[in-house]
Amino acid sequence: MSGDMLPDISVRAPLVGGDLWTTVAVHRADGRCQCRTECGNQHTSGHGACRREQSLGRPLRVVPRVAVSDRAAAGLGADDLMAVCAPCHDGLIRARRIAHEASITQAVTADTLF
Repeated sequence: MSGDMLPDISVRAPLVGGDLWTTVAVHRADGRCQCRTECGNQHTSGHGACRREQSLGRPLRVVPRVAVSDRAAAGLGADDLMAVCAPCHDGLIRARRIAHEASITQAVTADTLF
């Protein structure tokens, strides 16, 4: 969004956390998904960046930039968050779950003597 343009009001902010969502999804992300392959998709048509934009009925989701607990995520500020579309959000959750499960497996295997 540039200059004196007003935010797109066709997508309403959520009732809870609306100011933070508006800061991240509308002002900083300009209504565009900020995924840069974190979801596991290479986004080849966008040269590594997702090209989806939010629209009525398809708002962006604001998520932590790195995997953190739900408790920690609740206290994050705008600089620690990014806006992603629904498909990238699903992929991001999947990628983080796989990484978490792999780290648990590695920890268990590393501590096993026999």
